[in-house]
Amino acid sequence: MLAGRFASKFAIALLFFAAASWPASASQSAVYIGQSAAGAANGSSCANQLAASFFNSGSNWGNGASQIGPGTTVHLCGTITTALVAQGSGSSGNPITLQWESGASLSVCNTVGALQLTTKSYFTVDLGGNTAAITCPNNGTGLGSGVGAVGIGANGNWMSHIEIRNGTIGPLYKYTCCGSDGLNSVSISLFGGTNNHFHDLALNNANGGISFQLGNNISSSGNEINNNNCAISIGRCVDYSNGDGSNVTDTGGQIHDNDITFGDGWYSGGGDYTHLESIRSFNYGGSNSNDHIVGELIYNNYIHGNSTGDATSFIFIPEGLSSCSSNSTLSAKIYNNLMVLTGGGGPGDGFIFTQDCEHTLEIYNNTIDGKNNSQMICMEIEGSQTTVTFKNNICENVQTMIYNAHAGPTLIASNNDYYNVGTHGSNGWYWQGQEYETLAAWQSATGQDSNSVTTNPGLNSDYTIPAGSAVAGLGVNLTSLSTSTLDDSKPANVGPGAESASTVSRASTGGWDLGAYATGVVSSNPPPPPLAPPTGLAVVSVQ
Repeated sequence: MLAGRFASKFAIALLFFAAASWPASASQSAVYIGQSAAGAANGSSCANQLAASFFNSGSNWGNGASQIGPGTTVHLCGTITTALVAQGSGSSGNPITLQWESGASLSVCNTVGALQLTTKSYFTVDLGGNTAAITCPNNGTGLGSGVGAVGIGANGNWMSHIEIRNGTIGPLYKYTCCGSDGLNSVSISLFGGTNNHFHDLALNNANGGISFQLGNNISSSGNEINNNNCAISIGRCVDYSNGDGSNVTDTGGQIHDNDITFGDGWYSGGGDYTHLESIRSFNYGGSNSNDHIVGELIYNNYIHGNSTGDATSFIFIPEGLSSCSSNSTLSAKIYNNLMVLTGGGGPGDGFIFTQDCEHTLEIYNNTIDGKNNSQMICMEIEGSQTTVTFKNNICENVQTMIYNAHAGPTLIASNNDYYNVGTHGSNGWYWQGQEYETLAAWQSATGQDSNSVTTNPGLNSDYTIPAGSAVAGLGVNLTSLSTSTLDDSKPANVGPGAESASTVSRASTGGWDLGAYATGVVSSNPPPPPLAPPTGLAVVSVQ
């Protein structure tokens, strides 16, 4: 009897505890959205979808059983021509998922964003692998409209804990030479935030790919941009900067394993309408701006192509103002990148170009091929109060290996291979107004580049290192830097779908191989094809 009473009381207590632990209400688990309501209009499937207006109404967001809230998956069906504006956020461990169904497309021309996530957090945006997931149709130079369309945006504000993945954004603006139109077209645009992750995307036909510009009084960390493809008419693939903000600190941003076609389709000549760079990381640099980008990692990217107009750089690290101040700093490691000029026109500045001041850059194990272009520079340093460490790199077939025209920067260089330098005449190295046409003259005058060579590295056609290469083991061992992705070589394949591409670990002791690859990386299989744009689109080129 006592045991029975005890069991009964325990059951009541357990029920009370469970009831107290349950949320008062829970959002619906799934809802299907299309342009217009269909079927039973209860949101149970694409055949019974709710209208896009349901998504855009604040009354339909919350913890109610029929509302969108943490844990809800919103399925997008068919072609939606109304901009979608999120009215709430998910929560840690329970994001709101926007899932494109097969063939679904958000076909909207909007200057804020076809999808707007202004000051929202904890969203997973899965584009479903669709080749026309977000588009702005018939928009561009001489077309039906000329809107500076944005694919996913935050209206000049932040978004945090947002994952965007798996599909194609574009075309948003089809540009034809040579005006100032289309400059505000961007695939993804936000002004800061924490723990955002953008990956496995194909971006095409927009002036900007991913624009991550930190606004005023923003502190952020843990943002990552990787395994994307900028293949058709993207002026600048990644812009990771603080814009013109102040009181900004960003820590640990990563830009890696992206496949980027340089300078395709856009033009910066004449009116200097757009700067062509594949990756730009930018701190504003005002004396009172107090902005800092700290511990950034730019690695394993494959940047290739040529410019049809004036261009700046493959990887550009500028500062917004020429006044140098310790209130504004940027520190980054740039490593394991493969940069290849594949045609006639190239950047007017170095493949890697740091401008102005207050930068601390560590540049390791990159492979750079200028294809004997008469104007190409491997690395350019301009401005003062900047320190650049340059080791274990292969620079080949360029006119100038290292260029600097001004006093002030500090260079620490060694263990590089400078092959086939200055094939068009002079300027093998240019430092503060003085030319050095041979490695020996450069070493003698500056004390830099001990243990560097001008040897033919004998690379394979895919820039991997064959057994017996002259640059095997010539590098300094950088294991002590404790950067795990530097301790591995660049994988043979990058871009969408290549996260699992194999790498080769660099030696834990002894000399490292020079360049982006370590001996043993094999490119026996072609890289996975990029997510294609919609069929029937012509590649825009400048005549």
